[in-house]
Amino acid sequence: MQIIKETLASNTVEYGSLATAATAAQVAVNNFDFKAGVIISAPVANTASIFFGDSAVAVGTGFPVRPGESLKVPVVELKDLYVISVAAQNLNWIGY
Repeated sequence: MQIIKETLASNTVEYGSLATAATAAQVAVNNFDFKAGVIISAPVANTASIFFGDSAVAVGTGFPVRPGESLKVPVVELKDLYVISVAAQNLNWIGY
């Protein structure tokens, strides 16, 4: 997992990427204090959907994001968001 932090005009922007797997995992383990939420993007090169939810998320039961789609999630703590997929897939996120 890659996490990068930048400060822009007194607002902090955090962004990173993650390779998902067939086991539910946190999008990020760090505590972030996002004010506006997180935008998550599944690259068009992915071959399967990524499912989002809580720690009990499973393939087919979470909120699906297909390759090439993005999703805005109004969370302030990214560590509360979990992902799973049928095979290794990539996702990118940015929070502010």
